[in-house]
Amino acid sequence: MFSPQKIHLVYPLLVLAVGLVIFSLWISSLSGMFLSEKLIGEYRTPTKHEMEEAEKEKQRLAQGAAAAKDIPTSFTPGDGKPSVSVTGTWKNFRGDDLNLIAKDKTPIEIPTDMPKTLWEIFVGEGYAGAAVYGGCAYILDYDMEEHRDALRCVSMDDGHEIWRFAYPVVILRNHGMSRTIPAVNEDFIVTFGPKCHVACLERKTGKLLWLWDLTTRCGATIPQWYAGQCPVLETDADGKTRVILAIGGPDVLLMAVDCETGEEIWRTPNPNPQNWKMTHASLTPMMLDGRKTWVYPGMRGFVGVDAATGGILWENTDWKGIHAMCPAPVVISENRVFCAGSYNAGSTMLTILNNPSPTAENPHPYLAEAEFWHFRKFSSMQQTPIFYKNLLLGVRESDNQLVCFDPAGNQLWQSGVANRFFWGPYLIAHDKIFLLDNTGTLSVGEISSSGFTLLARYEIFEDGVDSWGPMAFVDGRLILRDLTRVKCLDFRL
Repeated sequence: MFSPQKIHLVYPLLVLAVGLVIFSLWISSLSGMFLSEKLIGEYRTPTKHEMEEAEKEKQRLAQGAAAAKDIPTSFTPGDGKPSVSVTGTWKNFRGDDLNLIAKDKTPIEIPTDMPKTLWEIFVGEGYAGAAVYGGCAYILDYDMEEHRDALRCVSMDDGHEIWRFAYPVVILRNHGMSRTIPAVNEDFIVTFGPKCHVACLERKTGKLLWLWDLTTRCGATIPQWYAGQCPVLETDADGKTRVILAIGGPDVLLMAVDCETGEEIWRTPNPNPQNWKMTHASLTPMMLDGRKTWVYPGMRGFVGVDAATGGILWENTDWKGIHAMCPAPVVISENRVFCAGSYNAGSTMLTILNNPSPTAENPHPYLAEAEFWHFRKFSSMQQTPIFYKNLLLGVRESDNQLVCFDPAGNQLWQSGVANRFFWGPYLIAHDKIFLLDNTGTLSVGEISSSGFTLLARYEIFEDGVDSWGPMAFVDGRLILRDLTRVKCLDFRL
């Protein structure tokens, strides 16, 4: 038997042992949260050949040989045909209206069993989602064998490739390779590559109109995990299409370019290249006193730019210490915009007001006042929140739950520990929210001001890894992906 002295010594050891067991069980319960980080390390180790090619490209860049005229391109036709039954569109990152809300009118159902897979294709490692137009899905892929960015046009009927446009660029494994969504309209399609190559093509034919390397042309700096910015298109009063690019270079912040000619329409001088360096985030359009503006989250703050002239209308640098900016801004009203940070940077609501007394320190016609509320409690690792029916919805980085705020910043509800979605994408379609988690499990739920109700859950990707690519919803069809696969699911009634 133990003496009292021995019991006194053993007791703390028993408590420690029990604590370690509980801690181990807790870690196991969170294994899904860390699974992708564990597995991604296996994917991102560069091969000897990749390192050699990267060194060659570094030397080529130093010699200035990466100008657009020196980039060879290729075009490869396929056997696919555009779908004649799919007439809906998903023209940009976050959909037609850049808000992650599908305008789909096709009747749908949420099946009890797994929804039907219409087609599946394999892609290079990455998170690039699809844009949809004219019965085609457009995906900016990375060809890992040929070391090429590859814009793939595939049929919405069966996933067969219609054509492929490509150019050489060496991308090393760095938490995925491809990660952006093209912008497309009736006439043009524009892509933004991992190393800041911007290509504009004729949509129907795949003919190249122009190709820029923003690092050599404009002094852009490639973000830490490659470019995540998705281009945006707009049509001017004369019916011409322009693409808006956030450069974040030493001399130019934003730029508008004519899609047909590649001619610069306007540029925004960069008043502070350290604050306004390129991030992973994309531009958001916002109306301000009846004037269209572009809101851009730079490395250390936010800026609003006149869409007609490129002039800076307001800026705010109150938000400090941003490690990486990924989510796009979310417009709440004509003078309020919500900005969520990554890596526990919190979030803020900016209210844009007239500047009655411009000064040398703030010469712009508007002021941007930051309302932090208690938004340190909400960060989004990489996905952009949604403002829907006066509800602000997003997956909170700290505990991976879907949370809902009202426009005043009051939290209305959270989805609960049984409904955690980690770093995957989400969108709204037919008054339902579709959420994909890290490992490829798709959840469908109903949302209201009072809470979240789970309707169905499907394991879309068996052994799925890093299912982070933004989804698209068109004519009752949902396009989604994990690290190496793209699927089109059928939710039609």
